[in-house]
Amino acid sequence: MSEEKKKKSVVSVTLLLRRETNEKLVAAAKAAGRSKSLEATLRLTQHLNSVPVLGENSYWEILLPEDK
Repeated sequence: MSEEKKKKSVVSVTLLLRRETNEKLVAAAKAAGRSKSLEATLRLTQHLNSVPVLGENSYWEILLPEDK
């Protein structure tokens, strides 16, 4: 596969979301007039481009936030 074709490739990703996260994603997509899939793509891409690499234990802080 050529480098140009690799750059334009799109892949499908399946993931599991908590109900609350899905509701936020649906609301954000609706407010922006986008599909849920496009909203998730844009948000994930923006996050990966702007947030530094998370430490090994950082993920648990995101997935299991403390009750406030």
